Amino acid sequence: MNLITPDTVPVFCLGCRLQTHPIHGNVMLVPEGMIRLNETGAKIAGLCNGERSIAQIATLLHQDYPDKTEESIVMEVGVFLDRLHVKRIVNYSHST
Repeated sequence: MNLITPDTVPVFCLGCRLQTHPIHGNVMLVPEGMIRLNETGAKIAGLCNGERSIAQIATLLHQDYPDKTEESIVMEVGVFLDRLHVKRIVNYSHST
């Protein structure tokens, strides 16, 4: 069951946060360790502040990736966040 819509607001789970590691670069610190993120993953995670919806994140990312449509960015952001959701790094709320 896909919980994600453009109005979905991603929220990091307790104990999870984005950080720049001196050796590994962009990482997501989680209670079990850390996950390395590529540049795009770090941009997405950096825009997740618990207030922005996926649509708002996509609009901001569109400035960095003008060759992609906002709709395709929404889909890619959703896939990335779904992977984090499965690993219990991100939960979802919905903007009203």
